[in-house]
Amino acid sequence: MKRSPALSLLALLSLLPCAVRAAAPAEAPPARYLIRADGKYGYMDRTGSVTIKPAFEWASDFSEGRARFREGGRYGLIDSAGVTIVKPQYEWIGAFREGLAVARQGEKYGYLDAQGAWAIEPRYDDAYDFHEGKAAVRVGRQWGFVSPKGLEVLSIKHLQTADFGGGLGMLLVDQKKGWQYADERGATLAFEPCYTVSRFSEGLAFVGKGYGTKLGFIDTAGKVAIEFQFRQAQPFSEGLAAVAPDYYWGFIDKTGTLVIKDEYAQVDGFSEGLARVKTRDKGWGYVDKTGTLILPPVYAWAGNFKDGLARVVQDGAWAYLDKAGNVVWREAKPPAQEVTPAGAAGVRE
Repeated sequence: MKRSPALSLLALLSLLPCAVRAAAPAEAPPARYLIRADGKYGYMDRTGSVTIKPAFEWASDFSEGRARFREGGRYGLIDSAGVTIVKPQYEWIGAFREGLAVARQGEKYGYLDAQGAWAIEPRYDDAYDFHEGKAAVRVGRQWGFVSPKGLEVLSIKHLQTADFGGGLGMLLVDQKKGWQYADERGATLAFEPCYTVSRFSEGLAFVGKGYGTKLGFIDTAGKVAIEFQFRQAQPFSEGLAAVAPDYYWGFIDKTGTLVIKDEYAQVDGFSEGLARVKTRDKGWGYVDKTGTLILPPVYAWAGNFKDGLARVVQDGAWAYLDKAGNVVWREAKPPAQEVTPAGAAGVRE
């Protein structure tokens, strides 16, 4: 029997609300923050309440709703509720990026999905995170890029490869000539190979033409955007880049103008409007984009702000601060000997 056109249209209209609901983005997992107690690692929420009891010998920050933990020298995964997704069985697991995490099984590397299944079986001698849908991998002594399905994007035949950014990946073309940028088809950027290169961020990348030469920034067309004048540099983040014209660090904007004076011993890029900085004679603190010290330099170590909180170390104890400097949580009993804030030394992150 022939279906009524009116009925078909009515049925289609009745499905529209469902279609709209189906297109809604998935709810982000709740924020979780790594904490430490009695030498074990667990997690708290934004208010400082413990959500996952400290019980791991080592654990990482959450990334894309998953955190890594180590027990008995093996690595596994948990979700934001503390449910074990992968039992501790791998020699190493990296942070999730673009839905996949590098993992090592035996002597080979592959990629796990968010459910802990192999998205790409372990067959590489080395492998790195995905950026813009491509990851650098090594087989034997040769490097290339693969897609999330494990297909070669750029053939595994290069001396070395490194992260994509701004549609361009980094290729080591010659040990003497240096690195070049190439797109996913292998077409190289119209710029001479450089000794120092970096991933494109916010449309710019810092490069250096030779060993010990000054660094400058180029755009994705290969044109010099900021002249070669810096001893050290970091990628752009939130519109500013950390640079050291000489021995100390400050920040420039995309015109190359120094907007925060070069007076810090160490710095990191901006995150959620603040950057961590270490003064020459004191500790770590935080500045805003005008260069104003928002939180004083009194910490032995300070991490970037994430979801409104930052982890710091003061008097050997971990603590979490909000942007007003209020302590949301503080470790009750710091260890006799401080370990790295990530929880373990000598671990590939």
